[in-house]
Amino acid sequence: MKLRFVVERFEGPWAILETIDGETFEFPRAFLPPDCLEGAWLSFEIRRDITAENAAREEMRNLRESLKNQKSDPILPGTLSSSDPDHRIPEE
Repeated sequence: MKLRFVVERFEGPWAILETIDGETFEFPRAFLPPDCLEGAWLSFEIRRDITAENAAREEMRNLRESLKNQKSDPILPGTLSSSDPDHRIPEE
């Protein structure tokens, strides 16, 4: 989907963009091209990034599997980990 907007004005860090229907909304000025001035027409293309979605799903799946496969290491009183006695919690 391709959308078109006109830069109506700038308010601090925001560009106020106007749609063809006359609706306005704020958009971060930092995301605009440096030569963008009031009255400039912009076009945006909005589409799903299936490749990025699939990569994120795979990363989460791998993380879940990694966590499931880790051995449980019970915490003993006075330590953060039973296998790491150098990281003791001070006793009160």
